[in-house]
Formats: sequence, C-alpha cells, structure tokens
Amino acid sequence: MSRIRDNGVDRVAVWTTTNSVPPSPPVMGSANFSYRDHDQMQDVVSIGFKRRSRLGEVINNPMERLVSTYKPTNLAAVDSTAEWVCQHGPYHGSRITDPWNLISDTLVAAKVERVESLAITGAYAAVGEPNVESLTELAELRETIAFLMSPVKGMVNLTQRGVNWLRRYEVIQAQFARRQAAYQARLARWIARGSRGSAPVAPTPPKITPFVVGRWKATDIPSFWLAYRYGIMPLIYSFQGIQKNLQEQIASIDPIRATARHKRNEKMKDHTMPMTAGYTVNNISVDIERRLECDGRVVSRAGVLYEVTLDVQAKWGLHLHYVPVAIYETIPLSFVADWFWSGSDAYKAMTAHLRADSILAAWVKTRLILDAKEVDYCTTTADNASVLPGVRPYGVHEIKWDRRRPVSQRDVRIQLKLDLNLKRVADGLALVYQLLDSAVGRKRR
Repeated sequence: MSRIRDNGVDRVAVWTTTNSVPPSPPVMGSANFSYRDHDQMQDVVSIGFKRRSRLGEVINNPMERLVSTYKPTNLAAVDSTAEWVCQHGPYHGSRITDPWNLISDTLVAAKVERVESLAITGAYAAVGEPNVESLTELAELRETIAFLMSPVKGMVNLTQRGVNWLRRYEVIQAQFARRQAAYQARLARWIARGSRGSAPVAPTPPKITPFVVGRWKATDIPSFWLAYRYGIMPLIYSFQGIQKNLQEQIASIDPIRATARHKRNEKMKDHTMPMTAGYTVNNISVDIERRLECDGRVVSRAGVLYEVTLDVQAKWGLHLHYVPVAIYETIPLSFVADWFWSGSDAYKAMTAHLRADSILAAWVKTRLILDAKEVDYCTTTADNASVLPGVRPYGVHEIKWDRRRPVSQRDVRIQLKLDLNLKRVADGLALVYQLLDSAVGRKRR
C-alpha cells in the first residue's frame, strides 16, 4: 500500500515595482509568485513488517523523499530610458522553478543514473568475495593448499613464458618484414636499370627459436596455441582434481545470509539550464537570458542480500569461471585460452549469481544534494537605455532528494569491453598464485 506524507509549506514571493514617467506621478505595482518548500515522502507500507521480518521474509520496498527550501535574494534593480525609470524592489523575476523539475533535468538525471549504476555494479561484484582467512584456520588443509599451488604455479610459468615467446616472435617477424620491404625496393631499382650488375640478394628467413612444451615445438602462431593448450590442460585438470579433494575435506554447513555493499560518490559539474525571455517598454527592447546555475553531489549506496554456503569456493573464491577451463576452438589449427576472470567489476557483477546460492534482494539508496541559483542576465541594445544590474540572481533552491529502489542485475553497467587476452590470463593466474602463496605463508608463520 502506497503512502504519501507531505509536510510542505506553501509560500509567496512578492515582487514590487515603481514606474516613473515624468511628468506623471510614480505608479506602484506588485506581483505575487507562489512556490512551495517541499517536505514530501512517498513509500510503501508493509503490514506486519516486524513479524514478517522475524520469520525471515525479505521486504524490499521503494521510497522517495524531497526536502527543498527556496531563498529569495531580495535584489533591488533599475531599468530606465530617457523618459522612464522602473525600480524593482525584492527582485524575483517572473518564475520560480518547481524543484521536481530540477531533479528531472536531463543532466541531473543522467548523473544520478550513472552513479547508481556504478554503485549497483560494485555491490554485485562484491557478492561472494573470497575469505582466505577462514580456510587457513584449518591446519589440516595446509598440505592440500600447498598441492593446489603447484598446478597454478605451473600455469603462471607456462603462460608468462608464452607471452615472452610471442613478444620475441612478433619482433623477429617485424624485422624480417622490414628487410623484405627493403629487398623489394632494391629489386625494383635493379630491374629499372635493365638488370645490369649483380641482382640483390633476398633476405634469409629468420630462425625462430621454438616454443617447447613437452614433445610439442612451436615455430608459428597456430602451432604455438597447440603447444600452449597441450601444456596447460593437464595443469587445469590437476587443479580441478585437487580442488575437488579440498572441497570434500570441508563439511558443508547450512547457507547463511550475507550482504555485499558498495558506495559511489560523485560531484556534479556546474552547468546551466538556459531559458530565454524578454520584454519591451517605451519601445525599448530588453533581452533576458534566464538560467538555472546548478551544482551539487550525488551519493549512492547499493546492497545485495544473498545466501551462500561457506564451502571452499565461497571462502576462497575458487570458482570455475575464475579458472581458464573453457578453451574455445573456433579458429582452425589454433586454440585461445582466454576464458578467465578479467578483474573488472562489470564481469564479476554479471556472474554474481554463480557465487551465491540465491540472491534474495538488491537495492540502491541515492541522495542528491543540489543548489540551483535562478539568475536573469539582462541586456539592451538601445543607447538611451540601461539595465542595472545586468546580472540578477533572484533566488536559490536548496534541495535534498533521497530515493531507495529495488534493483537487479539488469541495472549493472558494463563500463568497458572485457579484454580477455593472453596477457590478462597471465595477470589473473599470477593473482591466484599470490593468493595461494599468502595463504600458505600465514600458516608457516
């Protein structure tokens, strides 16, 4: 059941004017501009909330609240020509913007959406973060941990060796290509001279030091990937076997609830929302550029409530999608081992459901603090007219807007295209090895 609580106050800003056109007497005038200082909250009432929560039900309801205050500047201003003078008392212009319109402004809404999405992505990425300490407390697992390090170390060494070989191979091929181009140029000049003299000698193809893995020797790119696959697959199988053994050593317990959180805080860049207007008096045209000059800050806090079984995968982060086990074979005579944890929040967020037994709820809370100054920039092209002052700030909105809403993985924003190349595989494997090495190091100390 939706509920709205409104404690806002309606107010009126009075704009006074005094027009003088000699020899007529001054004419007094005034205009009222109504506005509202908002204090409004809309939420959803959950009947029996406390009782249902005690029974384990997850209630994830939206909420929105706006608190705003408008402060008139009470600026005095004067417009005049040779025959006419208009004195403004407290200057408020001809409009006071509704704070709800400021919140829905395109630039403001885009900033809120960006900050919320990044917070949501970070929260989902934190689901099932590994907890090495909980494993290293089990002394009887130390030997298994040490065994698990061995194939990972082998994968690190093999992949780094492959990266170095590919780098050398590319340098050698580039050098040979330059020599070949130079030879073709000399050959063309020799033919142009009528083939007189000795013909240029073609460069000798470079000698490639083979990339050796067991009985495999690679001297080109296709054979390199064959050798890499031949070398890494047994290590992957060993890793999986030892992981399975480690899994069996830890007794499963009932799933527990955990909450992953992430906060994002960004300042809004100053920007304007222009609105033009104008008026004419005594055949004198006065142009007005009306602006809303805004600056502020957006803070979003996202959370994901999930259930997880504290087994070896949850505690240590050894999930299958973190290990290079799916080597695709779509390129003839080549295999690319590039299915691996990329390290990006976006990828981890999209795979959060793989690290939790179930995701119970997710939400994001956002606070927008916004200061918006309403300003008139007045000008006239007439020589016998003046508009003083030309810049007229007539009011400031102080806005605090809060919103809480349920979210899902559809709200995750992928900021970057995942770069799952061989170099990233090496980086990821090295991180896994450091994790394992630090775990064993703690036990030795």
